[in-house]
Amino acid sequence: VSGAGFQLEALGEPIPATGAPQLTLELNGSFVPPEYARALVAVSGRASGEMPARLKGLAPHVDLADYGMPEFGPKSASWSGDADAQAGFINGSILVGRAADEASITTYNIYWRTETGVRGPLVGSIAAIDFLEPVCS
Repeated sequence: VSGAGFQLEALGEPIPATGAPQLTLELNGSFVPPEYARALVAVSGRASGEMPARLKGLAPHVDLADYGMPEFGPKSASWSGDADAQAGFINGSILVGRAADEASITTYNIYWRTETGVRGPLVGSIAAIDFLEPVCS
């Protein structure tokens, strides 16, 4: 369904009736949604037709969210140094230079990096606040 509430094209093949209380439509691969698509709407139907797909009404719907890569990344990252004298323990601060524009960023995730350079487990996250670097014009 479009943001204006217009029904767009159907997605996938009809789901066979199995008697199960919940039906699943498998989307096995990426696809490009129709232009202006805003939500997926579940409707029931039969051989003679189906109920209309509308955002306002009886049909349940879920808003679409397209998760893409942020437009900008952090400008820098630095470590304040280990403040814990115990062997095998660390304590300190990670300083992250904010991206020039955080409009497409929700969080900065901090990960361990293994000896081989592979990304390891998540250490923590810092929330983005829609920061926008001032620009002189």
